[in-house]
Amino acid sequence: MHQDNALKARPYFLPSNQCLPKLIDNDFGGTIGGPVIRNKLFFFGSYEGDFLVQGNSSFQTVPTAAIRNGDFSATSTTIHDPATGNPSTGRGRTPFLNNIIPSGRISPIVKKLTALVPLPNTNTFGTDTNNYFVLGLHACHQLLIPIQDNVKAGADVLGIPGTNLGSLPATGGLPQFNFTGYAGYGYSYPYLEYNDPVFQYSANVSWTLGRHNLKFGSNVSQQHMNHTETTPTQFTFGGGSTILNGGPTLTNFNSYADFLLGLPTSRSNSMNPTPLTLRTWEYSFYARDQWQITPKLTLTYGTGWEYYPVPTRANGGIERFDFQTNKYLICGVVSTPMDCGISVQKTLFAPRGGIAYRPIPGTVMRAGFALTPEQINMFRDGLYNYPANIGYSDTSANPYTAVAPLAAGIPAVQPPDISSGSITLPTGTTFATSPKNFVRGYVESYNVTVEQDFGKGWLGSIAYVGTHTVHQHTRYNINYGQVGGGAASQPFYKLFGTTAGEVEVLPLEAMNYNSMQLNLGRTFASGFQLKAGYNWSKWIATCCDTRADGSPAIPIPQYFYLNRVASPGDMRSNFTLSGISELPFGRNKPFLQHGIGAAVAGGWQLNGVLTPHTGTPFSISADGTGLNAPGSQQRADQVKPVRILGAHANSYFDPTAFRPLPNTQGRGLEPRTSTISMVPVQRIST
Repeated sequence: MHQDNALKARPYFLPSNQCLPKLIDNDFGGTIGGPVIRNKLFFFGSYEGDFLVQGNSSFQTVPTAAIRNGDFSATSTTIHDPATGNPSTGRGRTPFLNNIIPSGRISPIVKKLTALVPLPNTNTFGTDTNNYFVLGLHACHQLLIPIQDNVKAGADVLGIPGTNLGSLPATGGLPQFNFTGYAGYGYSYPYLEYNDPVFQYSANVSWTLGRHNLKFGSNVSQQHMNHTETTPTQFTFGGGSTILNGGPTLTNFNSYADFLLGLPTSRSNSMNPTPLTLRTWEYSFYARDQWQITPKLTLTYGTGWEYYPVPTRANGGIERFDFQTNKYLICGVVSTPMDCGISVQKTLFAPRGGIAYRPIPGTVMRAGFALTPEQINMFRDGLYNYPANIGYSDTSANPYTAVAPLAAGIPAVQPPDISSGSITLPTGTTFATSPKNFVRGYVESYNVTVEQDFGKGWLGSIAYVGTHTVHQHTRYNINYGQVGGGAASQPFYKLFGTTAGEVEVLPLEAMNYNSMQLNLGRTFASGFQLKAGYNWSKWIATCCDTRADGSPAIPIPQYFYLNRVASPGDMRSNFTLSGISELPFGRNKPFLQHGIGAAVAGGWQLNGVLTPHTGTPFSISADGTGLNAPGSQQRADQVKPVRILGAHANSYFDPTAFRPLPNTQGRGLEPRTSTISMVPVQRIST
């Protein structure tokens, strides 16, 4: 397959003075197979190569010349001076004169950064939004190395203490600076090298005995993870330092004003004294019988058994936080066992079965069920644990103050003495831990299908397909704060002075997917094929962690039920129509049957696909300053019923149905839809 710009559509928002982004995609391959021992042993092999060079374009938001110089007079956002009023509560602050930050108050470090940032080059979407068009190039061979990896831009160029920790080139480049509403500065992904071989051993036996077809097998694999990777140094500017407690909700201009003043809301750094390693074994066995009871009835049944031991590192055990002693255990050191006392299940059976019945010719009824243990690496998030990865992370004690001036940098955590196998965590240290009793989740899958042959190549089916996940794991932030409680309500702040998130991999989530599937199609014959399908489904999940690789939006236990929503991937109606038709040219066709016309025009097919579908749900978020519950997301106030305006309006839905919440600190939950500090996740279907 070859694809290039010749048949590529012009992106709708591509500026008129820009050519199409480059695209050259060559995908080719082949298969080969044959007998080794006649009718008994065969070999097969295949190759596919995809060589892609692709240019990608995007719109980013950069500050105007006035904004980067501290002049917010043209905006509707009032920038308050954090040096006025009560510095710890944000009350009594007064605005900067004429809404302009004096040049002498702008951080010298920030002045160096903003001098490197380009000015807006388009006003397609306005002066302050998506005002910079950028074009980049992707190739098949990519090296994840930050720009100027031979320079510690944060430590040596900008002079920020505690940045670019470790040795070059792994710790080179510019730290990441994040703000609301603007493209961040620096590198969002670090220098890395992955060496992750997988050793797999499998064996299968098949035995036909009368009407029974028996299969047995096993699979044993060992996964190696060897990573050299340093998490980027990061500073985040939330905007709380330049708002008034009890005043208007902050905007992206407050966020950038905080940056100009050098007042970050959070900061983090890290270094790896040694390579990051993990060794994980997986064992599985299965037995299955396919029994043809009668010519019309076939029954398939069997079970699997799976076992997942506690992983280790290359030269020792993993780590676990002991909640009984509030100590951090280094597994395999002195008296701490190699598995840290973590128990895993040894009764992970995976039963499954199916039935196929043909009551009359042309009609087949099928049903099936399977239970599959969750294929999660129980220590996937612990690879970067302390002390293999040594870092510091913290956030401001309340949303109206900075965590520390940018010029102060970030504290550097020293490697600990682990000789006792048990340590006290330093302030700002983050980790991921497994519970002492690790319960592995599972997925229940079930379906019922009726298929009908209508004759003349037309086949149709109607099916119910569903899945249910039980004890699905999530990256649960156990260092959450209570509503209005701020940092003081975070458990690890009370223990160690740590405000950053701490992760425990817990089986707290569940999902349900149910669907009706209709299909009708004509098999390829006489040069023609047609297929049509319709799927109606409903997908309920925990917001917004559909793949067990995120975290709940609201970890506070008494409000955890608010996470139960329609999944972000929930697509209620999905219709697909596809067809293939041979063109009537060439040998044995109506036209151009002979000669050069047959050679050039013969053998071509015309195909097409139509896929209209409903949109997916989305949430309406809001600033969480007034919520003041670290680790939880804030939702906007719904003040009236949502009104859908339609896809062709400037807004798909009526935005006046929602409003930001006041930023008054410490407001609690109230049992009504409007004027609450935390509401159920608002889902609007598109």
